[in-house]
This record gives sequence, structure tokens and C-alpha cells, in this order.
Amino acid sequence: MNKILVITFLLLTTVVKGGEKDEFQFGMRMGLNLADQRFEGKKEFDDLNDGSWKFLPGFTLGFMAEIPLASFLEIRAEALVTSMGRQFVNKTDKDNWIKSKIAYGYVQFPVMAKLQLGGENIRGFVNFGPQFGVGVYGLYRDKFAIDGEKDTENEGFKFKDEDLKRFDLGLSTGIGLEMKNKVEFEVRYTHGFSDIVDWEATAGGERPDGVQKFTNQGLAVTFGYKF
Repeated sequence: MNKILVITFLLLTTVVKGGEKDEFQFGMRMGLNLADQRFEGKKEFDDLNDGSWKFLPGFTLGFMAEIPLASFLEIRAEALVTSMGRQFVNKTDKDNWIKSKIAYGYVQFPVMAKLQLGGENIRGFVNFGPQFGVGVYGLYRDKFAIDGEKDTENEGFKFKDEDLKRFDLGLSTGIGLEMKNKVEFEVRYTHGFSDIVDWEATAGGERPDGVQKFTNQGLAVTFGYKF
């Protein structure tokens, strides 16, 4: 029994210690963001329009700051510019297809708890916490081919002109590795809670029967560096 207690204590000490307590750190992160939106009836929409929803490739770029609370726990705050949105693909054949993209640019502010384990050379970490976003721009982009002739149409828009809400509340969680040279890699999922459509501002003035809210989601693969 005593041996079990000693082994358990040593394991806990190794996990919790993970090196000495960090100092305040500041850095940058950037990477690829695969965005999509959730709403009821996606499958029915696909069947009706002979197409399918795809992730919308985009970017995420910004700054991060970490405030140490213990050797294994930090508060991580970020300010990011991230592209969100959705993409619908309808393809009849190789010469006739259309890709309809709606891209939203958000300034996002994740505030997360960062749990980290490992030694000085390499550490694993998990981030988890709320995220606040503000929409700043939008873009419609249609790429299409008709009888083999390809073309592209772009049109920018403002959130209020398209009956969209600018504020977006969500939850971010990620897992990654941090190296001794202050380089880190992370995979992060963002789950939105806010309905981005301002139904009261639409022509009907209310949410149509059977229509559920539109919410953002994204999967980001990023590279970070701390100064």
C-alpha cells in the first residue's frame, strides 16, 4: 500500500511540475481555418439542389498572450482575424459546375485555460474556453463553368445589409505541442452558439416555421511563435 502511494505521488509530481512556472509570454499564431455553418435541413438542401456542403478554406492570424497561474496552468488570451463561412458545390459534369462561397471576416477574442504537461524540451497542452467574435466584412464568391467556360463573380457586403448579426459567441478547444524554442503547433475546433441571422430584420420579421438558427464552426491548424 505504501509503495502504491509513493508511486502515485511521484507520478502526480511529474505531471504537475512539467518544468518551472513560466513567465508572461507574448507571440503570434497563424494557420489554415476550415469553416462551415450548422443549420437544420442541410441534407434536404443537398438533395433538392443536387449538391453538397463543403468546408470553406480560409485563414486565421493574430496575437496571443499567456499569463501563468501555475507550472501546469495558464490563462491564454488571443486577438485574431479569422475567415468563417460556408461553401456549396453543385457539379453536373466536369464542364458544368458551380462553387458558391460565402466568406465572413471576424475579429475573434478567445480567452482560454491552458493545461500543459511535459518537460522543458517539449510539452503537450490543451486549450479550452469561450470565444467572442465581431463580424467586420463579408464576401460572396461564385466560381462556375458553363460548357467548359470558367468564370468568377465577387461581391462584398456589410453584415447589416444582409440581415446578419455581427456578434458571435462560441467555445474553443484545442490540443497541441510546444517546443523549447517557443514554437508551437495546435489543432483547434471552434463551436459557435450564436444565431448569425437577424431574423427580425428580414422581410418576414421573424424566423420562418421549421427554420433553425445558423451557427459558425471551424477547425484550425496553426503554427505559433512566442517572442
